[in-house]
Amino acid sequence: MLNKISSLLLLFLLFACKNEKPKTDIVESDVVVDEDTTMEKAARADIKSYHKSNSQKVITGFHSPESVATDGEFYYVSNVGRELMPSEKDGDGFISKLNANGEVLELKWIEGLDAPKGMAILNGAIYTADVDKVRGYDIASQKKILELDFSRYGTVFLNDLTVKDNQYLLVSATDIGYVFEIDSYGEGSYDIFEIYGDMTGVNGLHYDAKRNRLLMCGFGIEGEAVGVIMEADLNQENIKQAQLMAYQGYLDGLQLVNDKYILFSDWKDFEKGGQLMIYDVENKITQPALKDTMLGPADFYYVEKSGMLWLPVMGENELIITHLELDEVFTK
Repeated sequence: MLNKISSLLLLFLLFACKNEKPKTDIVESDVVVDEDTTMEKAARADIKSYHKSNSQKVITGFHSPESVATDGEFYYVSNVGRELMPSEKDGDGFISKLNANGEVLELKWIEGLDAPKGMAILNGAIYTADVDKVRGYDIASQKKILELDFSRYGTVFLNDLTVKDNQYLLVSATDIGYVFEIDSYGEGSYDIFEIYGDMTGVNGLHYDAKRNRLLMCGFGIEGEAVGVIMEADLNQENIKQAQLMAYQGYLDGLQLVNDKYILFSDWKDFEKGGQLMIYDVENKITQPALKDTMLGPADFYYVEKSGMLWLPVMGENELIITHLELDEVFTK
């Protein structure tokens, strides 16, 4: 287990070192955020045209943004911290709050976290995977309502969250290859979600309620880009996983859209960058959804009704917001 953890963390450390910018190298359009940043200063986050594509907006000034979640009115972005140290308990992680136009309302809406990654919203609360804990906060009051400690399993890389129903969530532990089921009621509890198979570095999760199945993607293992997308039929007595496609990579976030497409992010190359990819379920075709490359495309959110994509880019400390018409991707 230790070798798996070390290899995964080494990848992130190498990525962070290769893409670390000098303290004085500040792009003119970036937001420079000091520790004493106020809500008013954060609200002036600069919005520019994305120079790599036709994206409507790119919001800068985040600290290793990893995941996006929405309650239908506001959008929330988890920030691992100033340094890309996803398993460090350094207390500099936070969650940002934005409006639907992409304007930052509070850069550090919830702070004092370690390295928050995946998020999910259920019953008026937002939950985040933070190193070896899952923490829940009431959205209206911002008060912590749940904290579950997973350290007894040896994980330091809880990663993505997905809502299973009105009571339960699922969380991935990338370093140990487990998925846990969380009971959000009361003080909360959790247990291993038994899935038979060998998922390499389970990362992104998406629960497909219509078919009662869990979609999972892997970040690879032992430093190899061999992560794949799997599905697990939860209607089975003994839940087994099956591979959906041959594509392999350093896969991060994924989302099933309109039962027709699976969007997923692939870090691909830690120096040259990765891409947002799309899989046509019926025709079994995989290709880039955005032709641009970016350093560390992470756990995105795609709004089905409007076609708007919210994509955090960890290595560039940016959030991309753009319209993406999926039915047109394969015709270009």
